[in-house]
Amino acid sequence: MLKRAQAYGLSFLYPANDTVVGPCLARHGEFARPQLDFLLALATPGAGAFVDVGANLGTMAAPFAKARPDWRVIAVEAHRGVAAILAANAANNGCDRLEVVHAAAGPDRRIAAFPTLPLDAAANLGTSSFYDRETPRLPVLMLPLDELAPADTRLVKIDVEGLEPEVLAGAHRLIETVRPVFFVEAFHATARAAVLETFLRAGYAAYWFYAPWVTRAPLSGVTAQDDTIGDANFVCIPGQGPAPWDLPPARPEQETWPSDHRLYPYLKAYGY
Repeated sequence: MLKRAQAYGLSFLYPANDTVVGPCLARHGEFARPQLDFLLALATPGAGAFVDVGANLGTMAAPFAKARPDWRVIAVEAHRGVAAILAANAANNGCDRLEVVHAAAGPDRRIAAFPTLPLDAAANLGTSSFYDRETPRLPVLMLPLDELAPADTRLVKIDVEGLEPEVLAGAHRLIETVRPVFFVEAFHATARAAVLETFLRAGYAAYWFYAPWVTRAPLSGVTAQDDTIGDANFVCIPGQGPAPWDLPPARPEQETWPSDHRLYPYLKAYGY
């Protein structure tokens, strides 16, 4: 069974027992809105491609596609049922340039066994991960990011629950030659150091970005009980140019991400 939420002027289907993303959209009208706003700020005028790896229900890909109709958006989702809902959300909102790819991004091309919770599970399906040893697995096509991303890729978002290093292992051409801006989840300690090392070694400048799931000034006007819950991410800019927003730099010696919201001045615009 599916429910429907209105957010960002769009309509989103989501599993009725979803515990995080769908309820945030339905109650608060947003999910990780600073992240979406930042991605849109990076999408400067002119055509390009945005690749969203771990796209879930399309909470980034769909509003991005509507706001930047001249951009091609490629949304990659490994969970079979969630990918189908993502495709429905793209079609229902007239996102003509949003392409949904049911696949897992990884170091090579092969068939992989992906842990796949049923759509009626009371869970956050966005946390599906190859690290899960308990959930039954279904076959899914794995593709390297170098195959998924076109030559005009200007922006890549990766959120795959700790498997970010494996995704980057299949992105050598993208990192070394195409050199888009990367927005990569850095919440999982096991992956954080490897991700940062990959980009620093490739001559990228790296910054921290914190995205609360629900801001203190949510679009619906309904505030959350806890507006500090969110995700840490790396913003990786090719060359040594500054970040578009005022972001704290990421350094290899940091054992954890800076969680004090005062280190992220952009959050003032969201009620912090």
